[in-house]
Amino acid sequence: MGDLQAALPASPGVRPCCLFAAPLPIFGGRLPIPPFFDPADEQALEHRYGGGDVYGLVYTCRGGFLDLGHLRDLIDITRYYYVALGNPGRTFPPAQQLGSCVVKQDPADENERIAIARSMAFAESIYHEIESYWQYVFGGHQSSFSPEDLPSNWLGTYVAEQAIRDKGRAFDEAATVALKALLKQLDALEPKATSIVFTQAVLRREWVGTDPSRNSYLKRRNFTNSPWLVPEVPCLDTTWPTTISLVDSNSDAYEITFEVDPKREKASDEREKYLGEKVASGNFEYHVQQIAADAKTRYGADFNKP
Repeated sequence: MGDLQAALPASPGVRPCCLFAAPLPIFGGRLPIPPFFDPADEQALEHRYGGGDVYGLVYTCRGGFLDLGHLRDLIDITRYYYVALGNPGRTFPPAQQLGSCVVKQDPADENERIAIARSMAFAESIYHEIESYWQYVFGGHQSSFSPEDLPSNWLGTYVAEQAIRDKGRAFDEAATVALKALLKQLDALEPKATSIVFTQAVLRREWVGTDPSRNSYLKRRNFTNSPWLVPEVPCLDTTWPTTISLVDSNSDAYEITFEVDPKREKASDEREKYLGEKVASGNFEYHVQQIAADAKTRYGADFNKP
């Protein structure tokens, strides 16, 4: 079958977010770090496809830190792939990157279509972390594979699934309802409490340094979608909800080949050296292992531990 790009949904926008850092005066206010997210703010919860909504970090007792910018991006990216998988064409571009997606088999039913869309969206988010690691600009190396990135991304695909299945509401409204329910289920803390927890992570667990503008800021890297909890937080329930699976069993249903964009900060990175011109989703494991080896050399043996 041929391409049908004309019927694809609008490509999601990119929310300029979020470094794993606190918006505190000690950073001089010179960095674009949003305030901690308030899960009790009904207006802040509202989701808007493509951006223009509220984001920031929030700590949850059962899911660790979440980045609402990442999570919202993945809500939109999952919807993009879900719609694309409903078109006759089996080849189409990624949601936010250069390259090509090839669907190896048509989804058998609605459940499989959603599952593959979630997997493809999550794959695109992994590529973003791989590419960012070799970019020495603000929001690049010192943000790649941070503790909350992949867990937030995976939960974004989960929220998207709930919104897609909610046929009685428009997508943005359904996503808002699903996001509110998720934050309640994970027991999200209010901003002051999140600030206290972040201080615990910074000062006691040494996940990060003191200056987020430096490439050496992020000391710990999470290469999985499993959340990292801060044990010092006195939560009543820290168990992961059994209703939210962390398993992605659909990565063989497609192949995404990402083209490394030569226009992005090419004077301040090592992408050409480590990535070449293209990165295929089937080769992610190799690239993550390469990054892990580099991170161990830079940050020590505990580079991938909470």
